[in-house]
Amino acid sequence: MSLTSLRNLRTQWFPPKPTFTEKELPSQNGRVFIVTGGNAGVGLELCKILYGSGATVYMVSRSKERAESAIQFIVKVEPAPKSPGKIKFLHLDLNDLESVKGAATTFAQQ
Repeated sequence: MSLTSLRNLRTQWFPPKPTFTEKELPSQNGRVFIVTGGNAGVGLELCKILYGSGATVYMVSRSKERAESAIQFIVKVEPAPKSPGKIKFLHLDLNDLESVKGAATTFAQQ
């Protein structure tokens, strides 16, 4: 096994600390983001980070109930962010083309 292979194996098992985190994220005031799958997993974490940085976030989801539950979770997080943004629900089901058209129209109107 070569030295490079050993180094790669070590960094996969013991990854280094990240060089860029949400603490280094500059203010996102005035910016708009669309996050798919924002009601769970990585999408939820991204929505939390963007909300805390002052961005307007459109949380795209098939389920209004799950999205609104996730939005309430993000808004009530402690400690409250210094410059909270806005989170809005945008209904979108990629299996339904009428839903896609409706989501695009709704987003364009807002």
